Amino acid sequence: MAVDLSCYTLAPPDDVEAALASLLTSNQEIFSRKFLISEVREANSIHKEIALEYGILAKSFFMISLNEKSAANLVLQVVDLIKNSLGEGQVIVLHGNSQLM
Repeated sequence: MAVDLSCYTLAPPDDVEAALASLLTSNQEIFSRKFLISEVREANSIHKEIALEYGILAKSFFMISLNEKSAANLVLQVVDLIKNSLGEGQVIVLHGNSQLM
């Protein structure tokens, strides 16, 4: 079962990287193997267009992928951790790049 979460944020990539580094350090049991986080990059025109459909002007983009099928039950927890780390209303998380989480 493939689970890919697309994350669009209002913050610039450097700020997102710093927030994610802290999140990864404090949640190693989840992010060490169960979920993989891509490099944060500047949102391109397609990312911005997708994010705008959900009401935010994205400055950066990254993905989270489920790496261990047995951790699928943790997806909602991961989404909550991302939202808490980056700020509610500062990030949108889409499953399969279409379903708002």
